[in-house]
Amino acid sequence: MRTVCKPGHPVPYSLHDMRVCKIQPVGDDLKFCFEYGYILLGEPSRQVDGDMLFEKADPEDCSVWLLSDNGRYGSFQGEKMTLTDFLKNYPDFTFEILDELYGYNMVSFTGYLSLDGRENLIEASFSIYYTGSIVYQLRN
Repeated sequence: MRTVCKPGHPVPYSLHDMRVCKIQPVGDDLKFCFEYGYILLGEPSRQVDGDMLFEKADPEDCSVWLLSDNGRYGSFQGEKMTLTDFLKNYPDFTFEILDELYGYNMVSFTGYLSLDGRENLIEASFSIYYTGSIVYQLRN
């Protein structure tokens, strides 16, 4: 089943506490693969298994900010890169989404990034620019 969400419309699913295990370009689109899907909003709310597609999203136009270890307060030195560079530099990761923000043709996810070989989680933010729709792709 597919649920298409046009910019400016309420989203039908919550990604809070859900983990992204892979991000991959698919033609002109960008696919976010989730370990355990996401939460269907409304009554009764329930967890569903699925992935998310951003139509017409170029990874070169998307940004990733790596912030502080474990989200600590105070001074830190971070790093900003394109999503293309992030995927090249960090092919194996999981990203737990804590906050999601939807604007016109822009989505921002903030949460904690887990990288192979690193003990500490990294607070991170993904900024996705797209000109199509958001498509929630449920798995059977």
